[in-house]
Amino acid sequence: MNNKLKDIIDKYISLVESGDNKLRLDYWKADTVCSRDKFRRTPQKKLEIGVPVVADVSPTIWASFFNFNMREFYTDPQIFLLNYLKLMIKQFELHDYVTLEKKCLVYFSLELHSRHLYLA
Repeated sequence: MNNKLKDIIDKYISLVESGDNKLRLDYWKADTVCSRDKFRRTPQKKLEIGVPVVADVSPTIWASFFNFNMREFYTDPQIFLLNYLKLMIKQFELHDYVTLEKKCLVYFSLELHSRHLYLA
């Protein structure tokens, strides 16, 4: 694993374990299955904040923002992991109610379903 990828993984895991992430997790019901690389959760009932909001940006927009190739994103595991973690970190930094977990969705091809990769 190269240093750039290791640094991104370390930053991501520190955000997963952060107090801010733990607070955000309380806004959502726990989900055991996620069918795509989109943030989809059901809010907890009767939140003081009202309905939590998440801004979801498509990978093609992130490709432009981080300057990565979409074909490589879906075919090269290291490029996928590096850029997936970068975009999740950036999305977390938007300060909406998105949460992070020690897993990411992995596409082994351009199928419509995914598998999970646990990071630690």
